[in-house]
Amino acid sequence: MKQLCQKFGLWGFLFVINFPFVGFTQFLPSGEEAVSEITWHSKFGGTTNDLYGVYFLNDSVGWAAGDNGTIVKTTDGGENWQIKSSGTTHDLRALFFINDTMGWAVGDLGTILKTINGGDTWFPQNSASIFLLLSVQFFNDSLGWTVGTGGLILKTMDGGNTWLPQNSSFSEGITDVDFVDSLYGWAAASASGATASTVLKTTDGGSNWQVLTLPTFWPVNSVDFIDRNTGWVVGFLEIIYKTTDGGSTWVQQPGVSTIPESFYSVCFVDSNNGWAVGYGGVIAGTDDGGATWAAQTSGTTDILWDVYFVDPTHGWAVGDHGLVLKAVSTVSSIQENPGTPDGFMLNSNFPNPFNSSTRITYTLPKQSEVVLRVYDISGREIETLIKGAQSAGFKKITWNGTDSFNRPVSSGIYLLRLEIDNQVMSRKMMLIR
Repeated sequence: MKQLCQKFGLWGFLFVINFPFVGFTQFLPSGEEAVSEITWHSKFGGTTNDLYGVYFLNDSVGWAAGDNGTIVKTTDGGENWQIKSSGTTHDLRALFFINDTMGWAVGDLGTILKTINGGDTWFPQNSASIFLLLSVQFFNDSLGWTVGTGGLILKTMDGGNTWLPQNSSFSEGITDVDFVDSLYGWAAASASGATASTVLKTTDGGSNWQVLTLPTFWPVNSVDFIDRNTGWVVGFLEIIYKTTDGGSTWVQQPGVSTIPESFYSVCFVDSNNGWAVGYGGVIAGTDDGGATWAAQTSGTTDILWDVYFVDPTHGWAVGDHGLVLKAVSTVSSIQENPGTPDGFMLNSNFPNPFNSSTRITYTLPKQSEVVLRVYDISGREIETLIKGAQSAGFKKITWNGTDSFNRPVSSGIYLLRLEIDNQVMSRKMMLIR
């Protein structure tokens, strides 16, 4: 997903904006369900320069980049930011990290920077280009891509030591790139005077790109896919389009404003939960895969350039004058979740339905022998997720929709069965490819 903005005058003032978007459920160790809502808190990003890109590894460690070579870093979830020396005065448009030490930043005049110490220091890499670079993504510490104006797509297979141009089949601006694996990727393209918006797609790691068209002539600015089939693009006049077939066909999603603004960035954490930000301080969120979007008031009328979430409850948006908006989950209600009398509980998986992976949570009242298995609808065992002794408390695990041989299983209904000691509980899960 993608690597994955606004003006604010009173830096010393904590501005809280309600995000009227309820539907996230967190499971407490007690077995109760905590229904949460998101609020946005404004933070000073450590600089007054505009910030164009943001990336987080987890809910604590993240970076942002912007004007005049600005790079800032946080290790406390965005509460405080420290300025790092990038070694350039060129504007930086995007950044991406593969772990807590290695990352890249790209920007004006073909600028590519790399760090191997968590962003404390950066050194330049040669792009052999003077084009504006607008987006960067890496699959691992060797394989990566960056895109920019003039239809430029560059690929590296040695961690950025050498960058080679790829055949984009496009001659104008490419604003964003997103790969879901080492082969399948998409790029948002912006053409002046075009009769249709353009998305580029590759199935061979970026060597060749297919031109896809959308049923609109408004340019698209950002693209985000969660797997080889499902993705979204956003752009001018709040256009939002979704595909479930890898980009062959696109369906327009509803806007959020009576006076549409432009979206500049979109980020989805799973098949349901996503956010888009853009011009006029617009923030929009969805928890149903884009079928409906809720407009959020950011407290500004200036541009939000980028948004990034690491899970449905932790996210950040960045913009003009060093502003960072932090999404914080707050519990709006606690609901009892009845289980067995001694506290044994298997919660519903989240998300459900799902199309790539789903999180499973359960609670053990005491140390127990645990067996957690997945079965298909005919009762055939698909995979054993847990087998062995576990201590008491709240537990979580992710199922990636594969069998015991790590092969993807087909769409359908699956049974999750949890056995502890002499007790059994089960839940139904729906996988949609």
